[in-house]
Amino acid sequence: MSRREEQMVQKNRERSQEKVGMATAAIRRLLDEDEQVTVSRLMKDTGLSRAFFYNNQAVRTEVERAQGLQEGKTFYIPQKVVLDAAMEKQIVLLKRSNQEKDVRIAELEAEVKKLKLALNKKSTEFFVDI
Repeated sequence: MSRREEQMVQKNRERSQEKVGMATAAIRRLLDEDEQVTVSRLMKDTGLSRAFFYNNQAVRTEVERAQGLQEGKTFYIPQKVVLDAAMEKQIVLLKRSNQEKDVRIAELEAEVKKLKLALNKKSTEFFVDI
């Protein structure tokens, strides 16, 4: 192997070690902050590919170890809490709107009944007058 090829191989090893370091640091940070360790989250935090987390045996082992430590835990997901609160508010607003519409429907049905009675009375009076 030429000196240039050796340098390239060495550079690749160094880059690979940097990536492993980034990945393990991210895993440790998630564990320390009691956040769920997932490959998706690690990809987002590190910018590394999904394949890297599955193909690099050292990183894969570290991910599996971390996930094992977290097994059975329930995690707080801020986005879900915000979405749930927004959905609850929307449900309340829709229920209120439906109640208002139900009241309006009842008013209109009462008005229709009243108008029908008035119409029947008028038509009866019309025939009596003839």
